Amino acid sequence: MGFEEFKNKMLEASNKYFKEGTRAVINQVTKNNGVQLHGLTIMEDGCNIAPTIYLDGLYESYREGTTFSELFHRIVKAYEENKIEESINIEFFTEYESVRHRIVYKLINHDKNRELLEDIPHIQYLDLAIVFYCLMICDTFGNGSILIHNSHCKMWNVDAGQLYEDARANTPLLLGAELKSMEEVISDLVKQSEFTDSQQLEEDVRDVPMYVLSNKTKIHGAACILYENVVKDFADYLNRDIFILPSSVHEVILVPSQGAQKAQNLVEMVREVNETQVEEEEILSDSVYYFSREDGLM
Repeated sequence: MGFEEFKNKMLEASNKYFKEGTRAVINQVTKNNGVQLHGLTIMEDGCNIAPTIYLDGLYESYREGTTFSELFHRIVKAYEENKIEESINIEFFTEYESVRHRIVYKLINHDKNRELLEDIPHIQYLDLAIVFYCLMICDTFGNGSILIHNSHCKMWNVDAGQLYEDARANTPLLLGAELKSMEEVISDLVKQSEFTDSQQLEEDVRDVPMYVLSNKTKIHGAACILYENVVKDFADYLNRDIFILPSSVHEVILVPSQGAQKAQNLVEMVREVNETQVEEEEILSDSVYYFSREDGLM
């Protein structure tokens, strides 16, 4: 069964299964880096928010041998666990003063998101773009976020500069920062059973000290390099310049300069990891950045 037939069959099964007053539709969603995904959205009549279940990964499971029936059961379970039975009042979002204390920033790749950047306020930074979103806290459906678009700026009568000033103050306060050695990160992964054997990983990082910088949520944590003095203070503490490796949109790796270390080797390492280990929509950049203590610049 091809993907188109798979999607249509899932849509038909969903509309037959769910109760009257509920309907399913399939939407194509553009994610970070232009990644196109196909979401099955199941909507309740009279409700302005609905869960979306992406079919792309389910289809890969189908191709690997999982039955259609089992995959549809997963959709039903996901819907039951995430369905919203009441509308969300978003009137507060029409006034900037109501949301400005929740505006934060994240980093995405500039070239990979040119089409998206035409529609959202942003500030170019190196080969990246600083973009903005509003953190949402809701007892009904939990925490989430809303990406800020040009239409929001027009409604609020604000520009990217104003968003940046507010996000620069809010993001460290609301999301914080966490810096751990690679050994600590590996140890945490082992405790969480994500790796059963860490010996080789520990040997790989023993010769070159590496440190992982992210925020406390581990989501869009690469933006921590924008925090005032975070990288500078770490460089001063080690008394070394710092290479910054964009591990993903969620974190960066800080590598103290060893003098003879070649930046090109690090660039090749980042490219290889991006090609083999990082999901396309989570790639930040193939570049390696350098913080100079002498200049105080990156």
